[in-house]
Amino acid sequence: MKMNPIDLKKAFSERLYREFQQMNLPMNSPTEIARILNRKLPQLSVTPQTVRKWLFHGIYPSQDKIMMLADWLGVSAQWLRFGEGEKFTVNKLAQLTSEHQVPANLLLLSAEYVALIPIVDKLARLSAKDLRVVNGLVELLLAEQNNH
Repeated sequence: MKMNPIDLKKAFSERLYREFQQMNLPMNSPTEIARILNRKLPQLSVTPQTVRKWLFHGIYPSQDKIMMLADWLGVSAQWLRFGEGEKFTVNKLAQLTSEHQVPANLLLLSAEYVALIPIVDKLARLSAKDLRVVNGLVELLLAEQNNH
């Protein structure tokens, strides 16, 4: 059964609320949560109003903020945003199990790729046709770079 957009946003807020609770954040104070987030994740830069909207009004953060929040919470960005796929990141799974298996649908970016997150966010909004054009352009640029 497919959920309507309002229910999807509400479900996101509920997931984020539960994860913040598990981190022992002060759930009755979006101001204090914003302070904590800004101290722990300075690149996130959120206001109390933003935190309130995420938690109580079903407003999604931008993709780069979802990625940062998910990483900090130890959950996958796909699970946090959509409630689908594996919940835990590889690091969290390694803590929870001794198997150390990487889920096939989990994407982790190392620190040197963080700057790519806004670009990936924009790419995700392109049509399949436009993605093929971008891919062709990237291949041309790489070929040109390798020739120098």
